[in-house]
Amino acid sequence: MFEVALPGARALFTTRQGGSSESPYDSRNLGLRTDDDEVVVRGNIRQLQNELGLPTLQLLDQVHGSQIVNVTSATAGTVPIADGAITTERRHAMLITGADCPAVMLASESRLAALHCGWRPVAANLIEKGAAAFAGERFEAVIGPGICQEHFEVGPEVIQAMGEHGPAHAEGRQLDLVGIIETRLRIAGAERVHVVERCTHCEPEFFFSHRRDNGATGRQAGIAWRI
Repeated sequence: MFEVALPGARALFTTRQGGSSESPYDSRNLGLRTDDDEVVVRGNIRQLQNELGLPTLQLLDQVHGSQIVNVTSATAGTVPIADGAITTERRHAMLITGADCPAVMLASESRLAALHCGWRPVAANLIEKGAAAFAGERFEAVIGPGICQEHFEVGPEVIQAMGEHGPAHAEGRQLDLVGIIETRLRIAGAERVHVVERCTHCEPEFFFSHRRDNGATGRQAGIAWRI
């Protein structure tokens, strides 16, 4: 796992290693929306939660949208339909899954946001909506592993959906999604943006990749909690 310290919070990003799923989801698949055995996936999630010693681990039913939910200890055990979550509670961990889409965490001394930043949520202003919750507070962000520009070929409609940032971060049909996310975070007010510079497509021994594996793949995750 890769760990990044944020103001008042910890953020971790898992690899595919360490769980019980069988090929092509081997081995730590954390994605409930895959065709993997749900019992095994839930076991992988529980194992991770126990390893980290976390009392709660908030899951989301991610749909590549821009909905953000406020989560508390009262939401533990529920799985809201959303692509982002915000909490002010300590030790209430939030989990964002992906298999090319970076998980992005924002943190100040008083609150934490976790966002699923695929291109559709980014185009729908998920980053700006998450940053707005900090209401002028100092916050930092971290971008987890995601697909690199070399392997992210898209149509002109995707580049156009990114507004002014699309052409500025594209070379032909190759789009720099991480670069767009970083730019939008800085414009939204992040004082510092940490980037885990690992490509999900390029490292099959460490990461699941939807594009590389033609959809038959698992999900790694970003996890963050206030300390």
